[in-house]
Amino acid sequence: VESSVVLDEGNNFYFTDDYPPQSVHAFSINGELLWINEYMGPHASSTPLIGKDSTIYVCMGNTLFAYNYDGSVKWQYLNDEKIYNIGINIDLTGNIYFVDISNKLNVLNSSGNLLWKLVDSRFRNDAHGASTFSPDSKYLYVQGKTESILAVNINTHEVEWTFGNTE
Repeated sequence: VESSVVLDEGNNFYFTDDYPPQSVHAFSINGELLWINEYMGPHASSTPLIGKDSTIYVCMGNTLFAYNYDGSVKWQYLNDEKIYNIGINIDLTGNIYFVDISNKLNVLNSSGNLLWKLVDSRFRNDAHGASTFSPDSKYLYVQGKTESILAVNINTHEVEWTFGNTE
């Protein structure tokens, strides 16, 4: 198992593995396999994320997949670069956020269309970086390489402030 396990409202659980073929798994709380989707590509890197509408989002290689509840692919977004960050996140309106290995924060709407990107070399872009939102969803806090936290203003699409350092 490559990821953390995520539970949905029906107590079904989801996770990814990183052994060929890399896969996304869905099981019932009783351990019954509900579905499995294989991905023949590099590294199944993210913990699944479940949206308000029960869409299951998973980053695998350089692709963000959106799965329907039954395991069928709703849509997929092919990114220019590998999405190695363990943390994908979703805001209050359903937009999806992830940082790729080129230090780009990518923002997609719930239909898989790119809304905007923000490039900042200080963003942590490896398997240890995960982002989180402020309670009002106005700021996305991204782990940094040289700064501990970078606060991205969601309305202006800019880093508004930073905190801490690694030295």
